[in-house]
Parts: sequence; C-alpha cells; structure tokens
Amino acid sequence: MFKRIKPLLLFIGLVIWSCATPPPVATQPPIISPTVSILSPVNNQTINEIVTVVVETKDNDGIDKVEFYIDDSLVFTDLESFYEYQWNTIQYEDDSKHTVKVISYDLSGNSTISEPNVYVIDNSTSHPQGVNIISVSYTVTEMTIEWEGATDQDFKEYKVLYSSIEGGDKDTLISYSDKSSTTHILTDFDPAQENWFWVDVFDIYGLSTLSGGMTNEVDDAPTSSDLYPISLNDEFQIMWSKNNNDDFGSYKLYQSFSEDMSNQILIYETNYRTDTTFVLSVDVLKYYQLVVEDIWGIQSKSNIEIGDYEIKLWGEHYSIVNTLELNLIENQLTGNIPPEIGILTNLTGLFLSYNYLRGEIPSEIGNLINLTELHLGHNGLQGEIPQEIGNLVNLTHLSLWDNELTGSIPPEIGNLSKLTYLSLWDNELTGSIPREIGNLVNLTYLGLFNNELTGGIPSEIWELKNMEFFRLENNQLINDIPESLCELDFNWSNTTFFNISNNQFSPPYPECVKEYITIMIPPFVFN
Repeated sequence: MFKRIKPLLLFIGLVIWSCATPPPVATQPPIISPTVSILSPVNNQTINEIVTVVVETKDNDGIDKVEFYIDDSLVFTDLESFYEYQWNTIQYEDDSKHTVKVISYDLSGNSTISEPNVYVIDNSTSHPQGVNIISVSYTVTEMTIEWEGATDQDFKEYKVLYSSIEGGDKDTLISYSDKSSTTHILTDFDPAQENWFWVDVFDIYGLSTLSGGMTNEVDDAPTSSDLYPISLNDEFQIMWSKNNNDDFGSYKLYQSFSEDMSNQILIYETNYRTDTTFVLSVDVLKYYQLVVEDIWGIQSKSNIEIGDYEIKLWGEHYSIVNTLELNLIENQLTGNIPPEIGILTNLTGLFLSYNYLRGEIPSEIGNLINLTELHLGHNGLQGEIPQEIGNLVNLTHLSLWDNELTGSIPPEIGNLSKLTYLSLWDNELTGSIPREIGNLVNLTYLGLFNNELTGGIPSEIWELKNMEFFRLENNQLINDIPESLCELDFNWSNTTFFNISNNQFSPPYPECVKEYITIMIPPFVFN
C-alpha cells in the first residue's frame, strides 16, 4: 500500500513546488548624476578685482570634487565643501569677456557640467589712488625724493622708479611696504644732469597706479670768479674774487701764449675757496684765465688777463702789452738788435732805419706775428736773413735795404702773401732768386738790385701783375729773357722804376728791353 502511495506523494509534491511563488530577480539601481550650478556671480555680470565664484552641487552618493574652468582651461579643483574659487581678474584686460563653467564629480565617478556663465572684466575703477611727487631736491651730500602718502585701505607698497631721461626705461630703485614712508634718499647722484623719478602705488590685488614723473633742477654752473689785473713786483701776483657757492670744488688757473687761451696749460689748482692768490715768476708774455669747478664737475670761466711787464731796449722801458709801434728811425742806435725785441708780440710796426745797428737780425724777430711793417734799412746789419721772417704772415712792408746782409734770400719769404713792398737792395746777397717770390701776388715794389744774385729770373716772377717798381740791376743774373716780358705793363724807359741792366743775360733780348740792358744805374731810387 505504501509503495503505491509513495509515487503519488512524489507527484503531488512536484505539483505543489511548481505552483509556488518564484524568488525575486536582482536589478541594477538607476545612475543619478550630481546637480551643479554657479550661484554667483550671476551670468553677464561685470566683475573686478578678486571675485568668489560660488558653486552649488548635490548628489545622493556624495560629491568627490568640483573643477573650475575659465575659457575652457582648468584653473582650480576644490575637494571640500563649500565649493568656491577666488578668481583674481587683474590679469585680464578691461572690457574683455570670459566664460566660466564647473564640472562636479560624485563619489561614483559620475559628473555634470554646469551651464557656462559669461563675465565682463572692468578694473578701470579698481586701481589704487595714485600719489604725486612733491619734490626732488638735493644738497651737496644727498638727493631726496618726497611724495604724497597713499589713502587706500588695500595699500600694499610703493615702488620708486628712476630713469635718466623723461621718456626712458624705468628701473625700480626700492620698494616701501609702510604706507607712511614717503621719502627716498640717494647719496650717489649727479645733479648736473636730469634724474627722473616716479612712484608706483600697488594694492593687495596687484593693481597699480603710476605717478607723474619729476626731475631735479639741473645744477647751474658755478658763479665765475673775477680775475683781477695782474700786478708786477719782481713777480706776477695773480689774484681773483672768492667763490661763495655751497658746492664749490676747486680753482684752476691756466696760462697760454694766445689771447684766445688755445693750447693752455694748468699752472695752479687748489680746493680751498679762500685761496685766491698765486705768485708766478716773470717769464714771457702769457695770458691767464681762472676756472671755477663745483663738486659735480661743472665749470665756469673768468675773464682773461694778460701778465704785462716791461723790457728795456736801448735804455728805454717798453710795455709788453701796450707797445704797438716802435719807431726809432734816426736815433743814433748802435750795437746789435737785442733778441728781447721778440717779446713785444703786440707790435704792428718796427722802424729802426737810418741808425748804426750791426750784428745779425735776431731770429726772435719771427715772434712778432702781428707786424705789418718791418723797416731795418740803412744800418750795418750782417749775416743771413733769418728764415723766421717767414712767420710774419701779416707783413705788408719788408725793408732791409743798404745793410751788409749775406747768404741767400730765404724761400720762406714766399709765405708773406700780404706783402706789397720788398726792399733788399744794396746788400751782399748771393744765390738765386727764390721762385717762392712768385707767391707774393700783392707785390708792387720789388728791389733786389746791387747784390750778387745768380741764376735766372724765375718764370713765376713774370706772373706778378701789379708791379710798380721792379729793379734787379747790378747782379749776376743769367739765361734768356722771355719775350713774354714785353706783355707786362712795365715802362722800361723809366729806369728809376724798372731796371734789369748790368747782369749777364743771354741775347737776343726782347724788343721792349734791349736798349735798357746795359743802361747806367740812375742816381736816385725810392726806398
């Protein structure tokens, strides 16, 4: 019986099991991303300085982080609530627009991008209040820059800027973080030039306002001293007025042979302002000038004074400065011409004719560069004509006739381009006529007769067109006489003025002079 019931029970059990409620099937929970939005600043707002970008974000699973993007560039990641970013806007140009967005991530790695906000930057009214420079002043030891104090509460620092020119590049000298510090002192400076300064005021946000520039007043040249007339008492006593400038540096005394102080040399220097006298041994005529220099190297010059003294010639005293003409014609002078005569450099006329002077013409006579007339005729002067005669470039009259001069005519005479009168007759001159005489284009009187000159007449002589007196007779001149001689406006029949007779010229002679080649010397000449 049990065996028959057992299959039945098994069948009934299977039916009951198949009709039971099935167990629940497992399902995935839905994905929920965080919500995120920018609370402030609001979209399209104009912002400045440092603004706080505030974000609101929520998620059922919790927030992991929030990323902040400006113009699609990640600038900050915030890992803790509250989610904010301190955005410094001073790096951007005014009126520029910038887009800000954030991305919020939950703990499951889900993320949401916020709606972007656009902001306009305007820091034009956010810069700190600028300051003005009050003064740039200096003493002999320091230069002081003073400016107004800043008034803004967000003050950070002053920067003092410098340039040697107004429009030049500015260098930072120093920074001051103390708002009450409104002066800066320099000990290394040069007031002889412009020194430009600016003060740049910075706030805590990094914004700044630059002041206008100011420079020092450029230091004036020191007050010049007056150089007093130089007195002579065995020595030169040179004195000048005292300089009273605060920045006095030194006196410098210069001397020169020239009235314009060219080629000057320093003969005395002192740093003592009360030292206003210098004693100098008498030497030769020189000019003097005092230079006052301040401690910055700026100079001023005094008037020019001359060290005058007297020399003794033939028993008389003559001022070096004031002797402009020495006329001793027919004064029974004897002996040599003293070389000291070359000290009278202001001479314009020296007249020593018709005396009994002997010896050589001193070479120092070449120092008399202001001479226009030199007359030494009818003496007993000997030796050669000094070549230093060629230094007398202002000479118009050179008269050395009727002496005992020997040697050749120095070619340096050709330097005397202003010469109109050249009288060397009645001497013992030898050698040839220098062709340099042809340089004397202003010559009207040429007297070389009664010498021992040899050689031919230089062709350059015939180019002198202004001749009114031309006499070369009684020499030993040779060679042909050119036919072009007749083209000159010479009246050869007037032998008192035009004469080349008694030489050794080779015939044939030009038609205009052939009857005058051997004519007797006239008894009268002009000197």
